[in-house]
Amino acid sequence: VDMLGQIELSRDSTKALALLAMNAELYPTSPHALVALGDLQLARRDSASARTTFGRAIALKPGHQRAIDGLRKAQGSSK
Repeated sequence: VDMLGQIELSRDSTKALALLAMNAELYPTSPHALVALGDLQLARRDSASARTTFGRAIALKPGHQRAIDGLRKAQGSSK
């Protein structure tokens, strides 16, 4: 599902968002799934959702650098 979301990202970000959200639901303990979703939320300028999603990824794996970086970006873009 993650790969389909990444492929769809180049064509339709709305479909990609649905696929990546489904991937995060199917794999709720996967920081990778959450980071992929958070990255897209941030790209779509949905900072509030991105902060929540990156926060969930960090809760699962506290040292996950991509999640930490994404959370910092999401916090910065809300200012």
